[in-house]
Amino acid sequence: MATRWIVVMLLAWVTALALGFALLAGWEITPGTASPAPARWPIAATISRSGEHPTIVMFAHPYCPCTRASLAELAAVMRDDRHDATATVVFFAPDDAVELDSPTWAAAGDLPRTRRVLDHGGVLAKLFGATTSGHLVIYDREGGLLFSGGITGSRGHVGDNIGRRSVLARLTDQPAQPTYDVFGCSLGGS
Repeated sequence: MATRWIVVMLLAWVTALALGFALLAGWEITPGTASPAPARWPIAATISRSGEHPTIVMFAHPYCPCTRASLAELAAVMRDDRHDATATVVFFAPDDAVELDSPTWAAAGDLPRTRRVLDHGGVLAKLFGATTSGHLVIYDREGGLLFSGGITGSRGHVGDNIGRRSVLARLTDQPAQPTYDVFGCSLGGS
């Protein structure tokens, strides 16, 4: 009788473990919500666009665990010497924030050719159609949209993926898909 009870408990534990892993795997590969980015740089944007080279804007939630991976991928893009783009990382922030106490805020400050700004209440994110942390847009010298989407292959994962390859291709005038799924937390979430 004791052996049967152990077998039943072991099977229940294995089943629960498998279900947990399946749910986690499903969450990792489920993209966040996406809205279309404007085809032209929004006139009302309070951040500047370069007229000399492409401009990258990434939207990030400072406490989303996936933001670290998005910033690591952005760092790889910004270290690539085949392009001269500049970047701005726009962090969702409460209305009263002056700076953020977040490791991702600090990490964004260390990226080459990149500045970081606060987006109080998500105003900039709304202008650019960003609803998920890690959403990245690229606009060309004339203000036309080159790319809109994510730069990671799944939630919180760093490494070669279609998003990063597409971004680098668009920055180096190579053919690539203009969009890719965004994997991250809601920009308006806590």
